Amino acid sequence: MSLLSELITSLFPEELLSIRKMRLEGKQKAVLDLVIERHHAMPAPEEEAKLIGITSNHLYSIQSILLQRCYKVLVPEDGVYLLIFLQTRGLGLHCKKEILAQEKQLYERHADPLEIERFYLQTLNVLQAVTLAHFTPKVLEEFRARFLALEQPPHPHNYFHIKIRELLFKEILVTSNPKKRKPSDVEYIRNELLLLEQGLTGSDHPMAPYFLESAFIIYYALLEPDMMKQEYHLRKALSLTSKLPDLLRSEEKIRMSLRIANLKLTMGEFNEALELYEQQYQKHGIELFRMFGYHLDRLVRLYLIAGKYTNAEELLVKGYENHIRRGGSHVATSGVIFYVELSLLRRDPSKTKRYLEKAFQLNSGSAFTVDLEIEIRLLQVMYHYLIGDYDFINHLVTRAQKYLQRKGLKLTTSDKVQWFLSVREIAKAVRHHEDPPAYVTETINNLLKGQDAVLGLLLRRLVNQEVPAHI
Repeated sequence: MSLLSELITSLFPEELLSIRKMRLEGKQKAVLDLVIERHHAMPAPEEEAKLIGITSNHLYSIQSILLQRCYKVLVPEDGVYLLIFLQTRGLGLHCKKEILAQEKQLYERHADPLEIERFYLQTLNVLQAVTLAHFTPKVLEEFRARFLALEQPPHPHNYFHIKIRELLFKEILVTSNPKKRKPSDVEYIRNELLLLEQGLTGSDHPMAPYFLESAFIIYYALLEPDMMKQEYHLRKALSLTSKLPDLLRSEEKIRMSLRIANLKLTMGEFNEALELYEQQYQKHGIELFRMFGYHLDRLVRLYLIAGKYTNAEELLVKGYENHIRRGGSHVATSGVIFYVELSLLRRDPSKTKRYLEKAFQLNSGSAFTVDLEIEIRLLQVMYHYLIGDYDFINHLVTRAQKYLQRKGLKLTTSDKVQWFLSVREIAKAVRHHEDPPAYVTETINNLLKGQDAVLGLLLRRLVNQEVPAHI
């Protein structure tokens, strides 16, 4: 499949409509029409060229031109916005090629070193597994070498900033593939961070202190999780944004504010997290959260936790509806799961059933993920509690236990088993007019302290229908 075909296949209906409206003539129009008409079963390149009446080389040239024109229609802002668009659509090869093309353009027009630095730093946020998989070790090392060698204004602490660039790049590589992570890599990063912290004490370098804090944040979020240290370095980084060059200041301040809001959610400080997210939403609108889809997920969660169901539903329509209609991604499945939770919180069994069926349908094939499957199955058990089908709950919980065991999750190693057992014990207690076991209350209280608080609210509602389903 050509890159053009891949792109067309990834589009939502209204995006495809905007592509159809491009003014094209002759062979360009013929090539695009063929791709749109047959993108799910494209002929081989030789046959495609023959159908259009051109050579294979001419076909490739036309496809390259059309690809760039499509990019421009879909993401007029270009730059990092295009990279994020490609990365979130799972178009890793596109993203890799566009990264290298944008880098080349910057050097060819002799862009200011600070603009190039900004490009590299933005790219680090896009270099996730879906894109890294398309870089050969040689190309990736050459890209890294150009980043490290980038010119800086004279400053006695430039050496430290180069080391920070190196560590940021290494953190991306180490965190993108947890299965291949070596303890020696984690130890190296920790030791280097501490040495750099000591070396930069009191430094007035315009960027090194801030990006050192960024490296610490990644480390304590993904390599040695520690929420208190994360918060310390996040607060410190936010205070340092004021000292960054103008070109970087605004976007880095937004990035740190979003990270702090996310941490507050993880720590169970929901009101503060929601306030921080809403500040950014009011300033920048849905486009910011579409660009940073992870934070869109967090804001929906917070609206559900706070009982602001109308806000949650509006955000789901704006941020997830297109993904759900198209399907084929974990984003689509996550969106439907939110709809299931919303329906359960509203005690609407009809919509709950419909969205559960949709969730199972979407979480399949290449879009399947185990974590989402577990959550869907748990919500299915809660649905049967809602409709009073207590006998079937036992069957579902037993089936879920077997499924979790096949995935290596047992009562001694995973809290998720407790979630299912809690529903079963609640149903049993209700039938016998008893209180559920103490461990059920403990499970609920633990869920209510963090990012899975919506599940905690739903479980708490099962125990006591009179308790508000919000915090």
